[in-house]
This record gives sequence, C-alpha cells and structure tokens, in this order.
Amino acid sequence: MVAGIVAELHFDGPNPPVTAHCITAATTVAAAFAETARRRADRAFLRVLPETARAYGIVAGTITYGDMATDVARLRAAYNNFAAELTERRDGIRLVEAT
Repeated sequence: MVAGIVAELHFDGPNPPVTAHCITAATTVAAAFAETARRRADRAFLRVLPETARAYGIVAGTITYGDMATDVARLRAAYNNFAAELTERRDGIRLVEAT
C-alpha cells in the first residue's frame, strides 16, 4: 500500500460485486464526507426503512450524499452566523462573578 492511499470498497445490493477505488486519505471525517459527496452525490448516504420511520415519526426513504451535503452546508452557514452574532453581542456584555 502506498503511503497516503487507502482502498475504498463499495457494496450495493444484496449480493454486490466488490469494487475497489484508490483515493487519497482524508485527514478528517468532514473531509472524507465532502470528498465522497463530491464524487458520489447520487449514491445513498442513509436509507430509512419503513419500520424505522414509523418508530421515530420520520419519512422513510433514501437520503443521498448530495442531499446530505446540502443540509450540512446549510447547517454550517447557520452555525457560523450564530457564532458571529454571539461574538458581536459578547463585546457589549460585562461578565460578573456570582457571589
């Protein structure tokens, strides 16, 4: 195995053929997800089975990597905006020690 290269295996279906692709190793989970979402946006990220959907009151179906990447980007932007607002507000707040 070459340093910095990992094997990626994909399984699709009940008796799938195994295929291997060499990719550069990501340094974080977020980087690995982003790379997979970029390369395989139309592939299933999560399948919610009907019985699971009923148990949790959610919709059954497949969420693709592309759909999840869109949600991640939306949440990242929301968190960044929230953090920026907190930073702006903090400047006008004086913290005092409780007695």
